[in-house]
Amino acid sequence: MINSVNFHQESLVLAIAIKTLFSHVFEVVILIGFLVFFEIPLVAILLYPIVLIILTIFSVGAGLILASLGAYFFDLKQIWLYVIGGLWFITPIFYAIETTDRIFLLNLFNPLYFIVTMARDIMVYTRIPDLYIIFGATGYSLSAIIIGFLLFKKLKVRFSELV
Repeated sequence: MINSVNFHQESLVLAIAIKTLFSHVFEVVILIGFLVFFEIPLVAILLYPIVLIILTIFSVGAGLILASLGAYFFDLKQIWLYVIGGLWFITPIFYAIETTDRIFLLNLFNPLYFIVTMARDIMVYTRIPDLYIIFGATGYSLSAIIIGFLLFKKLKVRFSELV
């Protein structure tokens, strides 16, 4: 397909992100139903699109990086499974960490920590996240999309040769 049709190859990664984002809309509708049922203030849902935009930007950037490197390193898929498994266990999804914990320092290098913490502060605690959380999430997302597009642009010239 890459050789026979002239199109922007970045659109493949963007299409997956948009498809997932569209599917997430239905999940948000279910979430709103639970919020209404349990009488949780709906004001938090108004700030949720900000978190969703930051997460989408990060996901597209990470997708571009993985797509670029995956064409050159065929075992990247198996390695990525272990990396994402490790991220799952160190990211505080089901627990909150304090700034005095040792794992807090490790999570400063984990982009998902900032996004999950921002989502938790907005949706669960109905408060504005700390500035370092907002800047961390935004910084990691912008870094991922910039690095992803630059890397994809540089490496895509040989994609058709490698396939």
